Amino acid sequence: MFILLLICIIFTWVSINLTVTNIDWLGTILFGSGIIVFGIQLIPNSAYLRLTKEGFEIKSLFKKSFYKWKDVEQFEVIDIHLNKMIVFRFSQAFEQNIKGRIFAAYLSKGFEGGLPSLYGKNAYELANILNEWKLKFSNQ
Repeated sequence: MFILLLICIIFTWVSINLTVTNIDWLGTILFGSGIIVFGIQLIPNSAYLRLTKEGFEIKSLFKKSFYKWKDVEQFEVIDIHLNKMIVFRFSQAFEQNIKGRIFAAYLSKGFEGGLPSLYGKNAYELANILNEWKLKFSNQ
């Protein structure tokens, strides 16, 4: 996150110093927004993954989402735009946000959900941890 924040700061500074036309302001606005988003991610407790016996909670940009273990079929790792990402499909019984899930599946090779971060872990290691917790607690 820190590297992305630094890149946004550099590009914003360059955009401000090179701004001559209205289209140049687009870079300033775009990378300036990146500073805000990546800066917020560095605030303690603004983003996390919490595992409990009941399920898992994702917090990103101060927004929380909680899913029960039984709501998810399995966690997998895929490559999206040269980045590894942990994704999952919801179970047949999970009926929330169907339109959003269809759109997400269209963008991510058929997967309906995903984690916004790897939380400092290797993607495969974190996917294995999530699958182990799911296996252990999904029947409770």
